[in-house]
Amino acid sequence: MTPSSLLIGKTLDMARFHETHACEVIGIRRRSRMIRAKLTDIHLEAGDVLLLVGWPNDISALRTSADVVLMEWSASDLPTPYYARRAGLIF
Repeated sequence: MTPSSLLIGKTLDMARFHETHACEVIGIRRRSRMIRAKLTDIHLEAGDVLLLVGWPNDISALRTSADVVLMEWSASDLPTPYYARRAGLIF
């Protein structure tokens, strides 16, 4: 979250983050700690790190947002589930 973000002080529901950006927030880290409260109850602060899940195009669209800064080096695609059953049987 940028210091000038319009999301500061709002919860994810109040900001309608999912509807606006088509990405789902699955975790919030604040000052090197994972917040263990319900995500819908957390009021966002400057410097919060949001862990997002979404389609690559939706995440790329966040580049134009003044509210967040993408840390692209941490983005990775999930492996395809094609071999998941085989891997589960081997494990």
